[in-house]
Amino acid sequence: DFNDFCERMSEHDLNRKALEGLICCGAFDSMGYTRAELLQVYDSILDGISMEKRTNVTGQLNLFDEGQAGGARVLIPDVPEFSKRQLLSMEKASTGLYLSGHPAETVRELSVRVGAVPIAEVLSANADDASGENPYPDGSYVTLAGVVSELKIKPTKQGKLIAYATLEDESAAVDLLVFDSALSNGGRSVTEDGFAVCYGRISLREDEPLKVICELFRELTEDESYAFPSARAQTEAGKNGNPRSRTFYIKLSSQSDARRDTALSIMRKYPGNSEICLFYADTRKTETPPFKARDCAEAFRELSGLFDETELIIKFKRARA
Repeated sequence: DFNDFCERMSEHDLNRKALEGLICCGAFDSMGYTRAELLQVYDSILDGISMEKRTNVTGQLNLFDEGQAGGARVLIPDVPEFSKRQLLSMEKASTGLYLSGHPAETVRELSVRVGAVPIAEVLSANADDASGENPYPDGSYVTLAGVVSELKIKPTKQGKLIAYATLEDESAAVDLLVFDSALSNGGRSVTEDGFAVCYGRISLREDEPLKVICELFRELTEDESYAFPSARAQTEAGKNGNPRSRTFYIKLSSQSDARRDTALSIMRKYPGNSEICLFYADTRKTETPPFKARDCAEAFRELSGLFDETELIIKFKRARA
């Protein structure tokens, strides 16, 4: 049993942190104890074993110890178990993995209702060995839902906030990039280890894992009303009717904005079929350069270093019949 395990392993430098980790990940579940019960007594058991070692002379037993396997055993109390969500969090904290299930299982039905697709479906469609037509290409939009396993919010040079998050469902995990506009529109209610739904654009860059740049990022709850279009609806919209081209919209403070020439130099490096529209905030006038650029991950990465999500927008533009 648990007392016996601790007594035998005490000869092999079993420390408190290691024992707590074993309890949290469920290593002793088969013994019939709850993790809540063991977490209440493991300290007392280890203290008793340490005290016995100090008081007994090595290799000797007194008359009263003879025949006993160690000192007095600690009784394990009857304590209610943690919730399923707490148990999974303990497993993830101690091993880095969910072992007895996944938190997203509890919101599977809700995820389907908001139009979310499995993360693994998006990742596999963009894998190097993928075959056939890709329903989730670079630049397409997708709705995903799951548990936020990591969330870091940082300030930008412009005084706004940006969040780097990892979203997991039962099938896989994906990195999210959440700008200030999405955080301000309900995104700040999302917490690490909480459930979230996101709607955003797939971004594929060379030598980097796929990520989703979120336009909407909110807590996933039963009483929330969502209007996120599903990924398949987005894909079909691009297949039917007239073909769509994309346009770079770049917002500048004025025509003398120092970033203007740098942005144009970047886009000249990537010639393509996407139009460019420069908007000047001071005069509210636009300018269309006499060349087009390629809407690719490399161009977007370089431009993102100059502009935030409110200043750089890539939109589909329906071509005329």
